[in-house]
Amino acid sequence: MKAYVDLLISEGHCYQSGVRNIRGAADYSAWLARKRCQVADVNETSILKYEGFRQKHCHPSLAEHTALIGLVKVLRAFNATAAATIVLDPLSQIIKDFDQYFTQNHGLCETSVIRHRIPLRKFLWQCCPNGVSNLSSLRRQDVRRFLVQHAHVQSSISAKNMCWTLRAFSRYLLYKGHTSYNLSSAVPSIRRLSITSLPEHLSSDQIKKSAGRLRQAQHRWLKGLRQTLHEYVALRRGLQFYPTS
Repeated sequence: MKAYVDLLISEGHCYQSGVRNIRGAADYSAWLARKRCQVADVNETSILKYEGFRQKHCHPSLAEHTALIGLVKVLRAFNATAAATIVLDPLSQIIKDFDQYFTQNHGLCETSVIRHRIPLRKFLWQCCPNGVSNLSSLRRQDVRRFLVQHAHVQSSISAKNMCWTLRAFSRYLLYKGHTSYNLSSAVPSIRRLSITSLPEHLSSDQIKKSAGRLRQAQHRWLKGLRQTLHEYVALRRGLQFYPTS
């Protein structure tokens, strides 16, 4: 476990992210113990089975898959489990092709590419469970439905990154010919407001109350301006100004 913690630190995880990854590894270990599996049984295949179990019984974390893959890498570094047999599931193959497209066509670094995997995998799990065969049936309402379900449970920055990923993936599908629809038009832009308590709409009573306060403020401003002008005229004439009630 110490080697796994060192891996998380080297990848730049914050405290909260590290705790989530360690908790995910602990849940995976408990599942292996219930299945009477050994350390040698830890591989990508068992991770996929565990993720299927998680989907049926609870809501999986977005970063859980990446955390478990990191655990497998640590175990392989100590020769505690067998070397990888590269057999990708349909969703992982789509993500791998998308990563190559990003790297080769747009020149993104590995850190930027990894950042898009988590929301993309979540989208594929929900909307394309059978892989490439489902891509041609994607429509704009599928993208909007996914965003409505998941955008509100994240921060504005995370929601904005998720929209960026889906917009880029939609253009990738059009570029590769997997669909004839421009799904990127269904992805909205996320506003970043410094005042999060600012309401998006007002009721009629709130509008009347705000308009009354605005009229009062305008009246006070005009009254002050009128008195300032009187003082200025008096000074120009060389007279002493006596304010009137």
